[in-house]
Amino acid sequence: MPKKRKYPSTELTTDQREIIARLVNPLEARGISRTVFRSILADVGITVPKSSLDRWVHAHENTGVIFKTEKTSGASPLLETEQRELAAGWVLFQNDSNQIVSLASFSKFCKSAFGVELAQTTAHDYLHALGFSSKILQAKTSGFTVDIEALAKMMFEWKRERQIEGDLKGLMASVDFTFTGHRTDRRLSYAPTGDAQPKYSVAISQFTNCIVTVV
Repeated sequence: MPKKRKYPSTELTTDQREIIARLVNPLEARGISRTVFRSILADVGITVPKSSLDRWVHAHENTGVIFKTEKTSGASPLLETEQRELAAGWVLFQNDSNQIVSLASFSKFCKSAFGVELAQTTAHDYLHALGFSSKILQAKTSGFTVDIEALAKMMFEWKRERQIEGDLKGLMASVDFTFTGHRTDRRLSYAPTGDAQPKYSVAISQFTNCIVTVV
């Protein structure tokens, strides 16, 4: 099984995430924004991505808890609490990367990362419980740009993690295939409920193309 991608927020327990989410509204009422709150947390070594904090607050405001309590009877849940948080982190990472999140891709991730096979109805239930809903994708504009500093930081962090794990022992190449759809297609992707339409990094084209990127 491939190594699980690590997301900063998964280092926190469910109770810690609950407390952080509950603190947001009282702090905002006192003029302390979420950005400042996250900066304060970072000063004491607690990294909470903006997308994760927004999702926790949204879930807490709507349900009173970050995660729904599992039933004490019946079948055991397919995904444990940490696995659900990792899966949520993957969805947010895909959103930030302007990649489509479908029931099939979510199920494929869970199979690859956790060895758990999810039926599409089950995948939908997990996504809904985690605060995501299906939305029509917004195509990127011609002026869409990539934050080079953010990409560079992500690359160096990945390189450091892989060196610690002992994976970088020779030359490596990353090959990515991206297919454009027809311009009349309506693409759907799961994203946090209440947020704006997620963007898709491939420009709309009247033709079907395959873009190959090798790093």
